[in-house]
Amino acid sequence: NFKQVLEEEGVKKVAVEVGKEIDPRYHQAFQTEWNEEYPENVVLQELQSGYMYKERLLRPALVKVNKKEGK
Repeated sequence: NFKQVLEEEGVKKVAVEVGKEIDPRYHQAFQTEWNEEYPENVVLQELQSGYMYKERLLRPALVKVNKKEGK
């Protein structure tokens, strides 16, 4: 299995949790939307997975971020 081989070599998905604050080291804000249920600058949705190779970022996770219009 290709995924298993990558994991054994040290490739892993970047952790993304809805409702947690965006971490610019691992997440890239791709879209914004306002949702009153969450505070500003938290992740609302993961749009594309990001990956790490050991401690190096290969690709950041693309996420939708909670942000008011005009800010």
